[in-house]
Amino acid sequence: MTMNQYPLRWRALLCAFSVFFGFGTSVLIAQEVDESEDSDTTEQEEIEELSPFEVSVEGDRGYYATNTISGSRISTALQDMPMPIEVITSEFIEDTGALDLRESLKYSAGVILDSQNDAGANLDDVPGGVHNGGGATNNISSTTIKIRGFVTDNSLRKGFRRQHGSDSINIDRVEVVRGPAALLYGIGNFGGIVNYLPKRPLGINQTTVTALVGKDALYRATIDHTAPINDTLGYRVTAAAETANHWTFEQSRDKWFVSPVIEWQPFTKSKLTLDFEIGNEKVNGIGFQRMRARGDLSLDNSIDQPDRLQKAGFVDFEGIDERKFRLSGPDTFVDTKAYNLLAEYNQNIIRGVDFLVGYNHAKADNEIRDIIANSYVRGAGPENLRSTITVLPFETLNGDPIYDGEIFNPNLGNQNVILTDTILTYAWQDSEVNRTRDEFRAELTANFDLFQNSEWLNMNHLFLAGYSWLEAQTERKAFSSGAGSRASQLYRDPNNLNPIRFGEGVLDDGTPDGMVGFDPLLQVSQSENVSNNEGLYAVWQGRFWNERITAIAGIRDDKNKVKITDYTFSGGNQTGTSTNEPETQQQTTNQFGLSVEVLPGVTVFGLMSEGLQPNFDGDRDGNGNAIAATLAESEEVGIKLNLFDSRLAMTASTYKINVTGASTLPAWWTPAPAKGRYDPTQPTVYNLSGGVVGDFNAAHVANIDLWNNALSVGDAFFQDGTPYITVLDANGNDTQYGAAYLDAIMDWPRSGNGWPGWIYAGNDFTDDPSNNAAQDWGAGSAGTYEAKLVSEQESTGYELQFLLTPLPNWQIVFNYANTKREIISAGQFPRYPYPQDRWAIWYFPDGNWGLQGVPLEEAYVDPQDTSTWTGGPASTNGESLDDTPEHDIGFWTSYGFREGALEGLTLGFGGDYQSKRAYLTGFTVGGNAITDANGNRISLFTDEKLILNAMARYEFTLWDDKPSNIQVNVDNFTNDKSLYGYVYEAGLSWRVFFGTTW
Repeated sequence: MTMNQYPLRWRALLCAFSVFFGFGTSVLIAQEVDESEDSDTTEQEEIEELSPFEVSVEGDRGYYATNTISGSRISTALQDMPMPIEVITSEFIEDTGALDLRESLKYSAGVILDSQNDAGANLDDVPGGVHNGGGATNNISSTTIKIRGFVTDNSLRKGFRRQHGSDSINIDRVEVVRGPAALLYGIGNFGGIVNYLPKRPLGINQTTVTALVGKDALYRATIDHTAPINDTLGYRVTAAAETANHWTFEQSRDKWFVSPVIEWQPFTKSKLTLDFEIGNEKVNGIGFQRMRARGDLSLDNSIDQPDRLQKAGFVDFEGIDERKFRLSGPDTFVDTKAYNLLAEYNQNIIRGVDFLVGYNHAKADNEIRDIIANSYVRGAGPENLRSTITVLPFETLNGDPIYDGEIFNPNLGNQNVILTDTILTYAWQDSEVNRTRDEFRAELTANFDLFQNSEWLNMNHLFLAGYSWLEAQTERKAFSSGAGSRASQLYRDPNNLNPIRFGEGVLDDGTPDGMVGFDPLLQVSQSENVSNNEGLYAVWQGRFWNERITAIAGIRDDKNKVKITDYTFSGGNQTGTSTNEPETQQQTTNQFGLSVEVLPGVTVFGLMSEGLQPNFDGDRDGNGNAIAATLAESEEVGIKLNLFDSRLAMTASTYKINVTGASTLPAWWTPAPAKGRYDPTQPTVYNLSGGVVGDFNAAHVANIDLWNNALSVGDAFFQDGTPYITVLDANGNDTQYGAAYLDAIMDWPRSGNGWPGWIYAGNDFTDDPSNNAAQDWGAGSAGTYEAKLVSEQESTGYELQFLLTPLPNWQIVFNYANTKREIISAGQFPRYPYPQDRWAIWYFPDGNWGLQGVPLEEAYVDPQDTSTWTGGPASTNGESLDDTPEHDIGFWTSYGFREGALEGLTLGFGGDYQSKRAYLTGFTVGGNAITDANGNRISLFTDEKLILNAMARYEFTLWDDKPSNIQVNVDNFTNDKSLYGYVYEAGLSWRVFFGTTW
């Protein structure tokens, strides 16, 4: 039985036993020490030698840090770690004016905080959905970032997973470990991890308070108080309160945060830490600013396929400030209540042997109100609300405007797109997203030296054995106006530029009572996901030849299990429940690194490491087989310098990360033979109710004779008013006219004549008498599951972290990252056993799916074997689907005057440079290709960007010699307000801090 199978009471007993074991051992050691240790040994000395699990800061100086805890979980010199680790010290955080974890990372090159292009990403947690230019990193957790081209929301707090972004008042330092780090941190990290260490009691009585005012009505106050209670017990309390508006219209935020911590040394060389966090943050006006529009969207497909809107430009209005305008209004919001509890016990058992046990409980409850199912549609809703709107087209690299070549003539010149008879439709949704993470960790280290008297054979060995357990629970509930029914969609004049307010709107029948369908909002969905990860790991760290050579090797075994429960609703009432509980997955990952000091202060290193993301969703391929966990494999080599008494510290490295696993970009039209819905021993029949049969369809009109002949012999027929066509008989032979008619319909787009209608109606459910191979397509709406492909991705690049201290009061930080991410393979189709159905969806001649606009022989090496699929011209093979800039530079310098008339003054200057970013690379988040009328992929890039910031701080003393300071931070002092992709730069902002300590 694994731990994730134990009831909660047994887990609690196991945690209690671990603590009891540590306490009991410490009592024995305390007795032994009392009898044998010199009584003159001070308590402070014992505390300083307490634990290798705590990072040493003795050698830290300003922005320079000597040691890290995140690379091996043991405090180790940065110079000796065979991996690139960036440490952001508290002084750097204070100088740059960062107020939270994300802001502290803005000078870390290669760490992307605002991503606009994440094709295949899940936008469920992104307010505003596809209309939000912020992409996947703009979700409600406030912890999501992108490192080395990979999105991660696994920010850590002292090695445990965060549920919500922290406040900088509680951050002592931030450590960024680049590359996969499964060995110590388990699942869900490919590009790297961000681990911040909270502040701890100082052993002195000290209080610091700060007050802040800033642009956009920013007001903030903080307190940081620490004191000892007695020789073995101390505490620290940090707190912050903040309110502000956003630089765009309608958005504002309020938050408060409190974090008390207690440290107790109950016995000699032991320490118990109880660390709490509690906070609340509410942001109003989180919805979209402007909306996109297409001219062909019906109400149904705008709701069911919102990602199609990503193929359209934004609507243009006269007389508005496009930078600040927010149509969604102030009634959208995210309200987050976050709580964190860490209990950790350290014990030195005997010299060189230490034990750590820790338990962390993190909880974040989000309430979100947002506008959903929002689009401009034509010919719907009350006629008196319909109007004409103007849509701005895309612009290609050569400046040619293209709106959407599938719909409009691409030769538009400089004209914008005019849509007539258009109305704005939308609905409201309240969501509750409750996340809980319970983590337990126990680690034992043994550290010993050998041959210390030998110049050549001396060595040090450190062994770490650990066990970790994580249970992550996520519950989602959604409530929608009118229970999400089409009849409850709300409408308004598309040229009404007043912010959309909750409780207003007009129904389809013109009913003006805005509260219809709102009070109360009715539940439309609910899901519960409980995932468990159990890991056993062992790490060896060896240091040889007077510590000139350091080697690290480790292995980890993970067991992962998930249970997913979905509840269905109709009219606000629960109608059913389904549960998916895939088999337990087990995976082993490894890590090996070696660093060699080739010259004093010059170290070269190499590292091989792996990352792991379990298949918690139970994804299966087209053959019905469970897809293995996504695995990242990284290779990295580099050099580290630590010269001139640590005045120059540098890390430079080059890397390659290869990731294989379930594709995030859906190929919904892939064959999925495991579904087995097609019976080839019966006639092959297609439902043509999807706009194929009728005088409105030119393809049907051009082949009316074939249709009439098919009707006359029974190949075509109507059942309950629905048209069907039989194309193969029970023996697999072509019917007399049915096969010829459907061949002609399929040939219509091949000849450049346009859309011939949807020939796969009814295949997403059991439709009698439909029977065809396309019923076994990969979409989740067809059959019991969504078939996934197994993709391969690669990220390559090189990075530099540079810190120079020319003078004790002058510091220079320079970080550079070069990143290139590529889809090596989008995946491979399974072999479908019945190629005789040549009309299946994977053979349809569409430009964005099916044959993707090329002849059958180009799409498949062997048209009789779907596993020979080449990917087609609209394949993601070779694409990046990522907007990480190729070149990213972060830099900061500060100079402090230590004497003379300017004594006490510190000046800082820095910025961030990003080369052009591919904010659109030809695919929507739902996998739809974005091409022009000629089938060419549309790729759009931002301009390069340079944002410059500055700081000035003056330190002085107030009454009774209380150290105090006033600090001014000015960000974007060049007042850049340009549009970069979909997002405008904010322009100049400023903050003024005042702080004092006693």
